[in-house]
Amino acid sequence: MSEIPVPPNPDEDLLPPVEEVKKEPFVSTWDIVVFLVLLVAGAAFWMWYKGQGVNSREHFAHADSLYAEKHYPAALFAYRQLRENEQIVAKGDDSLLYHRIDSLTEIEDHAVRLMQGAELAITSGDTALMRRALDILVADQTGFVADSSKKHLLKALGLAK
Repeated sequence: MSEIPVPPNPDEDLLPPVEEVKKEPFVSTWDIVVFLVLLVAGAAFWMWYKGQGVNSREHFAHADSLYAEKHYPAALFAYRQLRENEQIVAKGDDSLLYHRIDSLTEIEDHAVRLMQGAELAITSGDTALMRRALDILVADQTGFVADSSKKHLLKALGLAK
């Protein structure tokens, strides 16, 4: 038996050639670029955050040293600056910060009321009341009482020029 020759298929020439499927690389150049940019940005943020934490602890230690030395007006100013300007304070320091600000603010308000009382004593013209107000202002050791209030009382009492 002889084989029958198969005639060539005319449609075979019309079919598009089969293209090989291109394989994408696992990691492209853009993937590497994006990864490196994210890595550098993350490292920069971490270094900034760590530096801010160190600055925050230094400022907090400075404010605490002022408080320990009983320089209350300066300590209150430092604590307020720390609260307003520093974004990073340790959680344990945060509660202490607000506690100290509250207590020092109360002391400052008390000193303001003492000075207002001294002004009222001067206005009343009562010498005994002015002497009592002067004794109270002189006895105050917080540093919030203004020297000008004491001088104003002394002048009203005729003890200073």
